[in-house]
Amino acid sequence: MLLHNPGCNVAEYTNIALALNRIELLEKRREAIDNISNLIIRIEQNQNKDERDLILEETLNAITAPSREFSACARAFVAARKAV
Repeated sequence: MLLHNPGCNVAEYTNIALALNRIELLEKRREAIDNISNLIIRIEQNQNKDERDLILEETLNAITAPSREFSACARAFVAARKAV
């Protein structure tokens, strides 16, 4: 679910106008996050630390690129994962 910052009317209007929390988009975001999570888990299973770190960094850069679909969700997921 996407939320706007309180007091940010433009974000609130955009959310409403584009129906950013409709069921279809919520499901697609969940699917995208599941795919990202599974990919990260597979990468982390690599025994070679240097290779694992390089692949992980490159993959995270690719999936969080602004031009990627659901990149904002991917960035939020990656940030939350790093905070744990």
